[in-house]
Amino acid sequence: MAVAIRQARDEELEALIPILLLTEQSERALRWGLANLVDAVYRMETVA
Repeated sequence: MAVAIRQARDEELEALIPILLLTEQSERALRWGLANLVDAVYRMETVA
């Protein structure tokens, strides 16, 4: 099983919010950071 790391598309970010909240104090701060500071969010997937 291989692993692929790629940039998450905009439509995928909502599903990643629960995981990203583990690194941020509040959802409001997380969303502000995603909108104003973050260049990219990456995700890791297993590839068959």
